Amino acid sequence: MKPLFDLLPAFVFVAVFGWFDDHPAQAAAWSGATLMADRVPVAQVGAREAPALLAAMAALAVLTLHLVAVRWRRPRTGAARAAAPAFAVMVVLVALLALAAAAMGGSPAFAGWKPSVLYWLLGLVLWLARVGLGRNLVRTLLAHRIALSDVAWQHLNAAWVGAFGLLGLLHLWVAYSAAAPAWLQFKVFAGLALLPLFALAQWAYVARCGRRDEAGPASVGAGSS
Repeated sequence: MKPLFDLLPAFVFVAVFGWFDDHPAQAAAWSGATLMADRVPVAQVGAREAPALLAAMAALAVLTLHLVAVRWRRPRTGAARAAAPAFAVMVVLVALLALAAAAMGGSPAFAGWKPSVLYWLLGLVLWLARVGLGRNLVRTLLAHRIALSDVAWQHLNAAWVGAFGLLGLLHLWVAYSAAAPAWLQFKVFAGLALLPLFALAQWAYVARCGRRDEAGPASVGAGSS
């Protein structure tokens, strides 16, 4: 279940953005109060940008706590150094989510589409990085925790692309079929609730691949004898 934490900041971003997007005045007040310590005028933080700003701050806070926990639990194993690429990728993903959320913020035309667009953006980035750049970002995010074959990493990347795509479709369906209170609760909590299910399915697949890799050399040796 530990790989769950490497993907948690993206889900936290969507959840926090979903909540404050329905409470823009409160988001502007909170972000303004937070930024006053940095002498940023409150007037510069509008209702359009505030939900995306708070969501990015929450996601980066989760990411920072994760990094501190990794360094604290395994200070001499080089775990933090091995996890550095994963943290860098997640920072880039959070930045892309923040830009997309800010671009959609305050637009009533995107009211029901915003969480779906953010999840689809995550899936699109994973897919484009794989087919356009030859980079498996899921591998970059999780390779410091688990070891898999190249084929298994491709399957895992495709699974997360599909998961983000289905999450976007599910949010879109709920947005236009459920009452407003139910929609608010769903877009805030659905991703965080489904993330453990995705992580469990991923863990089952990783465990099966591990057993297959262990059985492979043994079966070859038995055949040769």
